[in-house]
Amino acid sequence: MTPEQCAWKARKLVDWYHADWNYALTSVYFVLGFIALFGVVRLLSMAAQRPATREKLRNSNIGKRTLAGWRYLSYRAYHVPAFSWYSPPLGVMLVGVIGIVFFMVMTLAARPYYWPNKKVPAVTFGSSPPIATRAGWMATALLPFMIAFASKWNFVTFVTGVTHEKLQVFHRWTSWAMFILALVHTFPFIVYHIWKGDMMSQYKTTIWYWSGVATLIPQAWLTFMSIGPIRNRYYEFFKSTHYAASTVFIVFFFLHCNFRLSSWDYFIATAIIYVLSLLASFGNTYLRNGTSHRATLQILKGDMIGVTIPTKISWHPSQHVFVRFCTAGINSFSAHPFTISSTPSQDPGSSEIKFYILPHGGITGRLRALAEGRGGQEIPVVLEGPYGGLRTAFGSFRKVLVIVGGSGGSLVTPLVEDFVRRLEGVEVHVVWMVRTRDAIEWFEDDLVRLQSQAPDGNVKVSIYVTRDIRAGEGSTDSSEAEREKDILSDVKGQHHSGELDVHVVGRPDLSTLIKNESESVDSMAIAACGPSSLLLDVQNTAAALQLDILHGKSSLSEVYLHTEHFS
Repeated sequence: MTPEQCAWKARKLVDWYHADWNYALTSVYFVLGFIALFGVVRLLSMAAQRPATREKLRNSNIGKRTLAGWRYLSYRAYHVPAFSWYSPPLGVMLVGVIGIVFFMVMTLAARPYYWPNKKVPAVTFGSSPPIATRAGWMATALLPFMIAFASKWNFVTFVTGVTHEKLQVFHRWTSWAMFILALVHTFPFIVYHIWKGDMMSQYKTTIWYWSGVATLIPQAWLTFMSIGPIRNRYYEFFKSTHYAASTVFIVFFFLHCNFRLSSWDYFIATAIIYVLSLLASFGNTYLRNGTSHRATLQILKGDMIGVTIPTKISWHPSQHVFVRFCTAGINSFSAHPFTISSTPSQDPGSSEIKFYILPHGGITGRLRALAEGRGGQEIPVVLEGPYGGLRTAFGSFRKVLVIVGGSGGSLVTPLVEDFVRRLEGVEVHVVWMVRTRDAIEWFEDDLVRLQSQAPDGNVKVSIYVTRDIRAGEGSTDSSEAEREKDILSDVKGQHHSGELDVHVVGRPDLSTLIKNESESVDSMAIAACGPSSLLLDVQNTAAALQLDILHGKSSLSEVYLHTEHFS
């Protein structure tokens, strides 16, 4: 090549020898920038927890409107029925859009996409198309972050305070970004070598060609199987094959990079992140929690499974643990998350972890079979956690609204019991939706007890039965009022208390209910756990209240929402 051609080839954005610095490191800085931003937000949030600071925020138009705007982005979500897709919050999607724009610009802005090689006369700028080079390096740079977002113990949670289950969306998105960039990296090489006429020769004799195909196959499997409807339909199979496919992907990806430039750095970073996560999980599971836990399973009314585990570990309300049931067949090799529905005893060493599980397929179906066949017997379990929990002190709000559906009610008892113990002058209203009145019985004792213990009657419980089977068995023309009276009389008859407010009117209008609850107070916290449709309604109503604060249309100074997806 001529000196001019050499200088043109060595330009900053197309120079092969500096592509790792120009594209991989830039991608690292981009992701780290977002992590640092949310780390700053966490520090500001922690400062706002101080009573004096919180009061100043509520009394400041700028402060409360800024907070309301941020929370609107954190709560507003969407549903696409055609794809059975429930979106993450609007703010998270905006982060995703910014990421898409960033990687598109980084991939497509610089020219040329292919070197202007010629066969006659022979002019060869290189065999690695520039667009393929930069796409490959950006995909490589995302590998450590993809692993970090998937880990229960990770530096992202440490910096930002965002719990591992809420980082899963970024794990999936970085996986998709890696896969798309990998395709952009792959096809230009195919085009170039078909043009050159040596495609099959390269594939048979060069390690980085066949190893690239071997990398793409498990990567495609992992990426497409992570699509929501597919993952939900085949979750147990996907979970059991996830680690094997990931191992194959990492091994061939390592071979494919073939020690090029600084590629080792990203694999070393990935190994450090993953090993530290494994060590933390191992220590939390086996050294802290131990291996002596035994669980007792039993079938409850309402088609629920009750799990009780005596333990010495401690936890906070709304936290969850990962449980490995050691007699559940193939599921013994994987742990599953469940929200703890009990509070730790004030007597150290005599606590009980309780779960209430609505069985479906997979592990919950096997647990039902165990409960039916070995109900009352102890089975060995391994506990990892606890994780998650409330990030905001609910005691600073005038009212706390707890909204749960079905087995999502696991959130209720520990929360309300904690409120009764610690909060004074805070009004608590529990709204619980169950399908049948049978489901009332497995939590009713605790609710009645907590209501009676609450000072000044500050705890109110409203139960909505959305499908009362037994009422329809004896009569097809009984009115809603008669059915409601029947259930309410059952509750009063058993406990000599009329405090439980039971309705048989189907699912309530959550938007109207939440807005009505907010009218009599200046600040309100909402905790919600249940199916995705319920969480969507609660999130969007909370987002609408943020808009009212933002536009000065509400007497509220603050509305906070905490959601749980595990039950």
